[in-house]
Amino acid sequence: LRYAELLGIEYCPPITGQKLQSAMSLIACADTNKTALVRALFKAYWVQAENLDDVLLLRTLCEEAGVTFVEPDIENTALHESQSEAERIGVFDAPTFLVKDQLFLGRAHLPWIEQLLTNSD
Repeated sequence: LRYAELLGIEYCPPITGQKLQSAMSLIACADTNKTALVRALFKAYWVQAENLDDVLLLRTLCEEAGVTFVEPDIENTALHESQSEAERIGVFDAPTFLVKDQLFLGRAHLPWIEQLLTNSD
């Protein structure tokens, strides 16, 4: 509720029991506009209480985000590959940011990350 207030959004509790595997697989497969897709998924899940296990909804969200829809992979190959890559580079919790070969865990490091991204040295 606190983050909803800070972001100026109305919070709707998400539908319980969702597996979210298909939505996560779409993010892993997205070749462009990952940020737009994540924003669309966030809004659908947290603001509109949509069912992210609904493939037709996911197709619509991809279209709106400008992302090519990829039929959800039953085994979620792309998601598993993405998770394996994250583990390989040392990611073990979220949010984790990889900036200039440095891992930052948590939002507390956002000022340092901003400094790394804006300073040339």
